[in-house]
Parts: sequence; structure tokens; C-alpha cells
Amino acid sequence: MDTFLIISDSKLVNKENNIWGDGSWLPSKDREALEWYMIAKMMGWKAEIISTHEQNWKPDPDIRYKWIILACDPDNIHSYLIGTVLDMISDFPSLLILRKGKKNASWHSILGLTFSEESVSGKELAVSIEDFVQIPLSKSFHGHLLESKEGQSPLILINQNPIIAQLKFGNSHLIGIGFNPIEKIDEHPEFFPLIKQILTASNPNSLAWIDWTGTLALRMDDPGSSEPIHHEIYKDTTKLTENQWMEIGSILESFKAKLTIAYVNGWVDDGNKERGELQIKGHSVDRLAGEVYPSQEVLYISKNNIKYDYISEYQSIQKLILQEKVQVETHGFTHLYPDLNAWTKSPNKYQDINWFREFGADAMRFIKNNSPENHPLSKALKAVTSYWNDQPMVMVFPGETFTLEAQEDTLKFGWNMISSYYQAFKIEERFCWTQLVESPYLDEYNLNWYIKECPVVGYFHDFDLAKHGVSWFSDCMENWKKCGFKYFIDLRTLLIGYYFNLTLEDNPNIGILHLNNELYAPNGYPFRIKVKLIEKEKILKVASPDKERDIHQYNNLVIIINTDGRN
Repeated sequence: MDTFLIISDSKLVNKENNIWGDGSWLPSKDREALEWYMIAKMMGWKAEIISTHEQNWKPDPDIRYKWIILACDPDNIHSYLIGTVLDMISDFPSLLILRKGKKNASWHSILGLTFSEESVSGKELAVSIEDFVQIPLSKSFHGHLLESKEGQSPLILINQNPIIAQLKFGNSHLIGIGFNPIEKIDEHPEFFPLIKQILTASNPNSLAWIDWTGTLALRMDDPGSSEPIHHEIYKDTTKLTENQWMEIGSILESFKAKLTIAYVNGWVDDGNKERGELQIKGHSVDRLAGEVYPSQEVLYISKNNIKYDYISEYQSIQKLILQEKVQVETHGFTHLYPDLNAWTKSPNKYQDINWFREFGADAMRFIKNNSPENHPLSKALKAVTSYWNDQPMVMVFPGETFTLEAQEDTLKFGWNMISSYYQAFKIEERFCWTQLVESPYLDEYNLNWYIKECPVVGYFHDFDLAKHGVSWFSDCMENWKKCGFKYFIDLRTLLIGYYFNLTLEDNPNIGILHLNNELYAPNGYPFRIKVKLIEKEKILKVASPDKERDIHQYNNLVIIINTDGRN
């Protein structure tokens, strides 16, 4: 299997931990190895991390290590591992990437790379990875230059000074970088596409990878939640009507889009009949403070005679599911602090936003002091099974408030992804966070999101459409489209994309592409897979359980994996 090997001394990617990252912003120096790992997964490749201190590690003979990344100061790598890596790149073609450390590592001289202590800066990059292009930058770019040597090919220059260069080592290619590339990805949206080019065009092997350019995942939070009834900031707002939901469906259809609905399955009664009337399944009920009802069965009529029809909402969403326009995921269970008795007795239960956070530190302490069957995640799972006939895959924590323990419980209960401002994907039984897939609000469209070529999650609330009208949604979609986005997916599709372990088996006269994805269905979303074959006229086939499907392939042609396997 094609594999992306990362060598690191980072404690963040300790194999004993079941959470890598924590969902908050981390500086590039702390998450260098983790972000390289998640870049590999974004590209659709299997990734492996080993420690710089390894003295017994040996490459698996059944694995093709087509990429080797030194995600650390090269001086920190054990001499045994240095020898192993040099043997690997001597025996088989590979792409080795290393950056400048605090000083020139002793084995740089073996490779023929010398980094200068001199720093250069500028607001334009001269790039010659594939074709020569000049890339203007929005802000100044800083890096250490590489001293020119025979056989070295500059890939990126500032003011005619090379800051990234390539040279050959046997059949392998070495890339020297005069800075931490993860830091520059954070600072410059223009830089990540260049890293992708280096990983693909500079690699001496035939490759396949996922192309996410222009992809926006859509996420609507809060349908089903009782928060609009109780929280004063939503005073006198309404629920979306069936007609409005159908209009949303029409907008999705017009953009060939699919929407994730982060739904709240548990509706909480405040017990205050003076504020409104509560009906369950069409019948008025006695008010019980802290009682939780299925959101799908609720009709609430406020004292101002505003109807909150959750039954109609549920039925409308079900229609859109049948039309394959939306996918329901979980937004906690109640969107409320789990000690509902404390909430009902609080004098500020309608004002304090902290009451509407279900998985914060205090909330988790309460959850852990109660029986496992009362865990909000356990109840959310049962509700999704009962009312949506599905197994949820994505958790959106209410208010983006959650602890490490909440993440561990989400993993234990079987979710595969956490969507917050950043995203975590379950990979090899752990959650791995990436800061490259961000979640701006849907009306925060910006050309830089497109330039970066990473998938983006655009999130919003049902409240936005109730307040501004459904046209607000279509206007936002048009503005993202004007920025260059044309692929609008749901979060489950994004998750599936991170489960590929693409392997291109390069045989004489034929290349066989193996998808290696347990979640991918042939009749599902047509992922855009780019393929580079060293022999350009070679026939490409896509491996499938029943047969190998013919695809005529030219260099770097975008392959759409369709239901019938044709391009």
C-alpha cells in the first residue's frame, strides 16, 4: 500500500493517546507532525508516524513509502534511523522532504543540502515546480535560503534566492525547505497548493490523490433544539415552515448541493405554563420542569401565540432526506446543561448562555457522576436510531464547547468525526484534529478560502433563515460560487473522503488504482481523483470487488469515480 511516512519527536502524536490535538488553535511548531499526517489523509493517502528515537524500526516490505517527511529538526533524528532512511531512498524511488533545523544537520552533507543562516523575504514567489509562475502574496514571506550546489534545482525563490530546492538521490527526489512549511501554510493561503504540487509533481512515482479544490461542506445547526424557546437571545423567533424547508431543498438542488443538519433530538420542558402551551403528539400535556421529550413530537405555542412546530420540521427534513438533499447528524442531545434540575431552579436559566452548553467541564463532571445509560451521547444514539433510522457519524458539540473527556466519550460511543471550527476525523481508532479544514460562518465567504484549495465547512443556524428569510441561504451560496466554489457537500461526504488510502499499483503497460475505503460506496459522491502516471499512455484500471474497470488515462487527468466506473 502507498504510504506517507512521517518522522517526528512530537508528544502530540503519541501512539498511546486516542486524541491527537484538542480542537483549539495550536501553533505550527506544536502540530507539525499532526498536520503533515492530516495533509496525507486529505490527499487520500495512508499515513504512518514513527519517533525520531526509533532504533529498531524496519520498513514493511509490503508497503511502498512514496513519501518520507522529516517533521522535526533533522538533528534530532537517531543515527540508526538516518541510515535506515538513506537505505530506503537508495533502494526504492521516494520523495524525502526535510526542513531547516536550528543548525545544519550532520547528514545534510550526505544529501548535498546546506541551509544558510541568512533569511530572505519578499511578497512574490518565483515557482518552477511544474511550469514557471510568479505568485504575488498578500503579505511578506520569510525563509532561509539554500546554498546553491551542483545538481540542485530551485523550486521556489524569493528575490532570486532559493528557499525550496530539489535534488536527486539515486532514483529518489529530495526536497530541502528553509522553514517550517506548516507555519507558512497557516500564514499564506497561496502556499498550500505549492506543497500539494511538491508532493505530487516532484514525486518520482505514479500517484493518485483527492482534489478538494472548490469544495464547501454545508452544516446547519440547531433544528430540534428547545433553546429558541428558552434562551432570551432568540426571543420571538419562529421555526421554519414546511414551505421554507421545501424552498431550501430547491436551493440545494439548484447548486447540486447536500446539507448536513446538526439536529437536537431531546426537547427540554421548563415547566412554566405561563410562558406557553406544550403539546406532544398533538395533545396538551402537564408541564414537568426538566422533562425531556423527543423533539420530533413537539408543538409549542408561546404566550404571544407563536407556534414552534417541531413535528412539521421533522416531517420536512424527512422529505429532504428521501430526496437525498440532506443528511442528519447529532448536535448533542438536548443542547442544555445536563443537570436539568439545576437549570430549572436557576433564576438566570433564560439569560445565562452557559446553561445551553452540554459538554463543558462542569457538565462532564455531572455526566460522569451519573449512570452510563443517562449519558447524553447514549440517549442521542438511541434517538437517531428510533427517529432517523440511521447511525450518526458526525458530532457537532453545542456552542463548540467540549472537553477532552467529551471527545473520548464521543469516540467510545462510535462517532467518526467532530465538526467544530476545526475538524477531527477518526483515523485508526483515534480522533485526529486538523486546522486546515476551517468552519467560517456561511456569510463569511472569501476568495482566500478558494485559493488555499482545502475543503471548507460553511456553517449556519436555522435561526438565520427564520430571521433573514431563505433567500439569505441562496445569497450566501451564490457568493461562495463567485469565489470559485462549485462542489457543495455534506459532512459525511467530507468524512468519507478522509477514509481513502489510495494506492496506485504501477505494472507494465497498466496502472491499477485501489481505493481502499471502507465507507465509500460506488453509487456515492463522485470524488475527484487525480492520477499521475509516469508512462503517460499507460492504461489505468480502478480495482473493485467484482472487476477492474477500464479508464484511459493521460498524465494528471481528473478521474471521476462514477457508478459505472467510467471517466
